Amino acid sequence: MADPKNLRIRFSPEVTSAPSLTGLALNDTDNAVWAIFQAEATNPITHIGLRHTSTTGTSPTYKVSIQGVGTTGNPDGTIKGGGSPASKTFSPSSLGWSASTFQWLALDNAYTPSRGEEIAIYVTYDSGTVGAGNTSSFLYTSNMPSSGKPYAGDFQTAHTKRDGFPSLAYRTASGRYGLPIQAVSSVTFLVGSATNEYGVKFTLPTDYGSTYKIAGVRFTAGIAASGTYSVRLYDGGGASDTTALQSLTSADGDFSQSGNRPQTFMFTDSTLATLTCGNTYRIAIAAASGASNTTMYYADVASNDDLVAWPLGIDCYWTQRGGGNWTDVTTRRPFGELILADITASTGGSSNTGIILGGLGMTGIGAF
Repeated sequence: MADPKNLRIRFSPEVTSAPSLTGLALNDTDNAVWAIFQAEATNPITHIGLRHTSTTGTSPTYKVSIQGVGTTGNPDGTIKGGGSPASKTFSPSSLGWSASTFQWLALDNAYTPSRGEEIAIYVTYDSGTVGAGNTSSFLYTSNMPSSGKPYAGDFQTAHTKRDGFPSLAYRTASGRYGLPIQAVSSVTFLVGSATNEYGVKFTLPTDYGSTYKIAGVRFTAGIAASGTYSVRLYDGGGASDTTALQSLTSADGDFSQSGNRPQTFMFTDSTLATLTCGNTYRIAIAAASGASNTTMYYADVASNDDLVAWPLGIDCYWTQRGGGNWTDVTTRRPFGELILADITASTGGSSNTGIILGGLGMTGIGAF
């Protein structure tokens, strides 16, 4: 095996406190929400994704489009595609969209960017009656850090850039990009709760290498001020696979504060288990004793396919149990990251660390 040089596999956005999402009601003719991306591939962009928060009255018709980016870093107002514009008009009321749902819209004309091209996703009013009594609200940013690009913004009286990773997305025939997120929330539990163990189920693709070891994990969580907890690595992906390969049991009060933040848990086993790329495992935190709550944070997506935009893809999601078999939620992810101890290349090649660090990890949406 090879030293992974402190390699960490981030499989959800990075947050340093309780996660949150921000939206805007587009209740005037010039109001807009937008996000700036650099195209990660040269495949035609066929869909734009956005989260519909709510509608008051009857929504007007809005337009979503792909625009260019001006010298000030704001959308330049010119829809890509020329005479075949990369845009789509839509009305949440006419489409019957429910509140708090993420939706994909097929563009009337696909747009094929060059690699690394700056593009703007732009959502604004198009036609119909609009105002405080007839409007829809859409998410466009979050409190999840973004390292420059991508970034979000809005137009109310002028273009304004906002902090946080944008909660808009785009899609090609084979990939999804951005943050196709439907909701963020949390679960709080005690040792006596009906469900008292929560975590992540994951499979490292065989493209990553042959075998690997996990030294620890980070979860964004609120740890109880008293009592103990256990963190375990489990073998297998079946509902009844409850054999622990590694574990950590805390002492009372071994935390900096009880606030919600990324918490690092390092396994204490003298020998770490050798894991196999392509096989499925779970890591979960369980309340062990005491009467104080433990809180775990997570993100929900509209469908498992939307996890293509997230590191580790559709084979990484939420898992939970209450002392018996596991129940998985394939449209949910905890916030965190895996901490590798080593990784071995596949026979005849080298481990594909470029894949490990790709996707959201490379754009700053990183650690869970």
